[in-house]
Amino acid sequence: MACDVGRYSDSDDRTAIYASGLLRLIHQAPYRVPFDDSSFDVVVSNWVFEQVQKYPDGIRKPHRVLKSGGIALHLFPPRWKPVEPHVHVPLAGVLQGDAWLRLWAHLGVRNEHQAGMTAARVVELKHDYCGTTPSTCQHDNCGSISRASSSSCIAEDVYLRHSPLSKARASYQLIDVVPWIRSGYSLLRERVVVTIEH
Repeated sequence: MACDVGRYSDSDDRTAIYASGLLRLIHQAPYRVPFDDSSFDVVVSNWVFEQVQKYPDGIRKPHRVLKSGGIALHLFPPRWKPVEPHVHVPLAGVLQGDAWLRLWAHLGVRNEHQAGMTAARVVELKHDYCGTTPSTCQHDNCGSISRASSSSCIAEDVYLRHSPLSKARASYQLIDVVPWIRSGYSLLRERVVVTIEH
């Protein structure tokens, strides 16, 4: 089962899945994961927590639907990712100054929702995003997830070892020989946190 944000338009396929109950809309008011408490053995969030504004509340919402002993896997981009994946600006996780964002907007850097917009409007939207998403633009979210959940570990090694991507699995094979691969992946590519609900 899964849930989706309601702002996206429905296709015929998505409408059929909604009708089956397997995919449910997350309504904006009240904003709540649309499943009962203790419903799932596993919860996966894929590049969600970099957009969370209120961490303790944002982390409790998906964990509320976990059964006791349930596992949550959270993946999200790190603060130092070379190109911030939502605004597409290099190092926008750490550099959000007006001059930096304006430079990239004038160079034509846009995300998929900003095509055809003026540079001034793009800068405004990038400022809005970085100003309201502290997890990406202001601090590291691993510590916040760890503090807000029952039991957690940072698990990039395990993720690399079992990744569906052959390059990631090959990287894991080299960690003992080239130990900086582990920290490089965490710092520049992706963070992986696994939590267990008690």
